[in-house]
Amino acid sequence: MSPQKLTIAVETLAENLPQAESWLAQGPNEPVSPEELSQAMGEAELADLANTLGQDKDTFVAELSQTLPAFVDSISIDGQVDETLAAALADQA
Repeated sequence: MSPQKLTIAVETLAENLPQAESWLAQGPNEPVSPEELSQAMGEAELADLANTLGQDKDTFVAELSQTLPAFVDSISIDGQVDETLAAALADQA
């Protein structure tokens, strides 16, 4: 995923998930449930991502709900996604 696409995805989540603001801000990250994530991102989008990674959708969503808050926190500075950090992480993946 390109850094620009990642930024757009995070912005979409921030609009649809109140707890996403905590991921961008300093302080503790609020959790997100698989159900909340599915509602925010959409079943089709999640199924496509899971398929791309060769994973079962339900397993992928469960794992994503556990890792996404810390991931977004790690690529954000001052409430915005730092595209340089996002690109560096994408290169490592």
